[in-house]
Amino acid sequence: MSHGVYSVSTDGLVLLNPEAVKLEPHLKYLNSNQVLYIIWAYDYMQSPVRKKPLEDRKRIARARFFPKEAIDFDLQEIMKNGIDSFKSLIYDEQYETCEIYKNKIRQMQHNLVDAESIQDIKNITNTIDLLRKKVEELENSIDENDQIIYVKGDRKLSLLEIWQRNRKLSRKLTGAS
Repeated sequence: MSHGVYSVSTDGLVLLNPEAVKLEPHLKYLNSNQVLYIIWAYDYMQSPVRKKPLEDRKRIARARFFPKEAIDFDLQEIMKNGIDSFKSLIYDEQYETCEIYKNKIRQMQHNLVDAESIQDIKNITNTIDLLRKKVEELENSIDENDQIIYVKGDRKLSLLEIWQRNRKLSRKLTGAS
């Protein structure tokens, strides 16, 4: 599924959707490599490395688009704003929930190492199994769901309406204004 925030031309240039830039003006201050970095690192729908964990995506994107620079993009104001803006437009509640469950599984696996009693081990493994099942269900749901959203009268929401909804939900959950 395409979220429509950007497109890639035949010569490899990334074109941000003008409506997305109007909704999130921070995007207009980014250069081409910065936009590509954000897409490769944070786009979990269309990035060529979307199946990898976030830290790996960030590392790969940095090596590809900024191989000689040792900049922490999370501390650079223009990039931080651009990343937050981009993420708010493509926000997907099911994907984010899935990522939370995966992080919980990793935490539980670390807890398993420290578990001493059989009951603790059993509880932890049962929790891990439950979370893995939930992750699988969510991933299947994400794969099946084309994110076509209808409102009253079976009218399909426009990209702008979808971005506004994603942005509102993202900002509500992250506490951003």
